[in-house]
Amino acid sequence: MLYTTQLTWLLVAAAVATAEKTVNIGILKRIPDAECLQRVKSYDQVSIHYIASVHKRPDSVFDQDYSPESGKTLEFVVGAPKREFAEGLDRGIMDMCVGERRRLVVPPELGYLPDPVYGYSGGQKAPYGVNLVFDVELVSILNKSNPSREEL
Repeated sequence: MLYTTQLTWLLVAAAVATAEKTVNIGILKRIPDAECLQRVKSYDQVSIHYIASVHKRPDSVFDQDYSPESGKTLEFVVGAPKREFAEGLDRGIMDMCVGERRRLVVPPELGYLPDPVYGYSGGQKAPYGVNLVFDVELVSILNKSNPSREEL
């Protein structure tokens, strides 16, 4: 009986740990399949606009580049082993189409590392250990050809 109870709790804990490492994706603007010529996949080079905040605290923006007037975007290679942003952002843009907008709720395990990372645009520290929200718009998929893993 004790063994069964311990095994049950171990399985529940494993299920919870696995569930927590999932990015919750909400579609804010969908692109019809007929208009989506290419979807983001691993090792695509992409350009995005984003606003990052703490979940359930909309006044807590700690990083953003969302300024259509400036034309500034964040460019990176999806799935690259060297990244300066939350892994959940990387996972959350998979399969996006150009022009699509998503709201990503990222758990702490897929957020920033224990050492606070400085935001790209304001020098504010990104929080650690909390759920984050990224409002993301895919501006472009920049691939001329996919880079090899060695180039990353």
